[in-house]
Amino acid sequence: MQLINQPQFYRAWPSLDMSHPPLLRLLSYATHYRTQIWSAITCSILNTIFDLAPPDLIGVAIDVVNDVVNEKNL
Repeated sequence: MQLINQPQFYRAWPSLDMSHPPLLRLLSYATHYRTQIWSAITCSILNTIFDLAPPDLIGVAIDVVNDVVNEKNL
């Protein structure tokens, strides 16, 4: 099967011609890296949670200190 006007790497996968949407072609290459992709997504989510946690923890700590101070003043 001769492919004309297509890049060299498409010859390895004749079923992936330029008529398929680019995202589907990209995802077909990503199947070998599925574990790494899910690990990266998980790490990204955890990073976001840990970035957002400190302000909430400081707010809780301030509320606890205010409650203790208000109880002592009563």
